[in-house]
Order: sequence, then C-alpha cells, then structure tokens
Amino acid sequence: MTPLSLESSQFRTTINPDDLGFSDTSGLLQRPLFWIGHKRVEVVVRFGLGMMQPSYLLLF
Repeated sequence: MTPLSLESSQFRTTINPDDLGFSDTSGLLQRPLFWIGHKRVEVVVRFGLGMMQPSYLLLF
C-alpha cells in the first residue's frame, strides 16, 4: 500500500457557529443524537454535554 500524503488543512473542518442551530450546548441534551450511531458513545457524549464547567470541551 502506498502511503498517502495529506495537507494539514485536510485534518480540520471549519464550521460557522451560526449554522449550528443553537447558541450553547445546554439544549442539546434534549435533542436526538442520531449522528453518533453507537449507544456507548451516545452515553459518553450526553455525559460530556451535561458538564456544567466553563470552557469544558467535547472533542471527537
């Protein structure tokens, strides 16, 4: 298999916050998380979304 060379720009996505449909993550706990696909991951994401700490980040 030939190694694939990637540019750094291929490792990130830029999202306009206005396109997300919410102003903060507090309302996400009540929404279905159809984009996850695995129950165990959904449990972890819901836990992270429930953190009430300033600047708490949920990274994928």
